[in-house]
Amino acid sequence: MKQNSTYDIIRVFYLFNRHRTLFISYLLPLLVLQFLVVHFLQEILWTISPFFSLNGIIVGIVNFLFVFALLLLTLLLAEVAFYSLPNDRNEIIDKFKNVFKSFTIVYFGYHALTIMGFFLFIIPGLLVSVYFIFTPVIVVFEKLSIKEAMYLSYTEAKIKFFRILLATLILELPFIIIGYFLDLPDNIFLEMIVHIFSSFSSILLMLLVYIYYLEIKKEDRSNSVDTA
Repeated sequence: MKQNSTYDIIRVFYLFNRHRTLFISYLLPLLVLQFLVVHFLQEILWTISPFFSLNGIIVGIVNFLFVFALLLLTLLLAEVAFYSLPNDRNEIIDKFKNVFKSFTIVYFGYHALTIMGFFLFIIPGLLVSVYFIFTPVIVVFEKLSIKEAMYLSYTEAKIKFFRILLATLILELPFIIIGYFLDLPDNIFLEMIVHIFSSFSSILLMLLVYIYYLEIKKEDRSNSVDTA
């Protein structure tokens, strides 16, 4: 089958659906915990503290940490799913603890650069978001420095630039559009459902990045064999 953006999306949903029990058992509790912590933290801070700007910063930091945890856990679970590794909760948690700090720093930097790029007009933001999309994954699995990971991500992503960009848009746009028109219900349970739904695109996008990462590794091995 010809590899294109549509094929990539199919592979993402296939990977998630085939191992849905694994992903749901880990990611759903984390999403519920994220919602509850952020929700009640907002309620508490807005009740006891008059510093609304500071409250927003605190809530934002806590929320970002949960988002980074969700993305990293998705990556580690993708590795378990793809290679049919044992579902050893202790081992997964240990790996998570070992790389969470470095992943958080790298992904925060990637996210900040992307936002800055969009502020400088849309094109720079798109370039940054695609060129450095593999950086966090490379840092986690290849144990390279941030500079080395950024360079490797750039050299690999520029070859597949339009394919990655189109697949990313196909995955994220439907969730963005639906979320824009979806009124937030005044009910904590329904709010949590909306939160889980809106987070699903981030999970799928991280699976897409992991699939591309595996493709790059396969191509590198093939090139090494050809040049040997």
